[in-house]
Amino acid sequence: MTPEVDMKRTHKDKDEVLRQALVALMSFSKHSLSPTQTTWARDAAGKCLWALGIEEFEGFKARKPQFPGEIIDLRATTILQNSK
Repeated sequence: MTPEVDMKRTHKDKDEVLRQALVALMSFSKHSLSPTQTTWARDAAGKCLWALGIEEFEGFKARKPQFPGEIIDLRATTILQNSK
């Protein structure tokens, strides 16, 4: 049986999670294996900065997210064919 997760969280809790995600994304960006991974990680890190209200940090710049419904990036979608 899985224990219940306490879903009560404060703004401080949310900020801490965003900070941890930012650090992970910054590290991923710096040690990525491809330009696409670097771009994705920098973009996601920028969104964390925006959510935290920080304009720039260690070369990463805040980036306001585009929320669902505003844009669909079809270039990021790849259809894989079944190879039999």
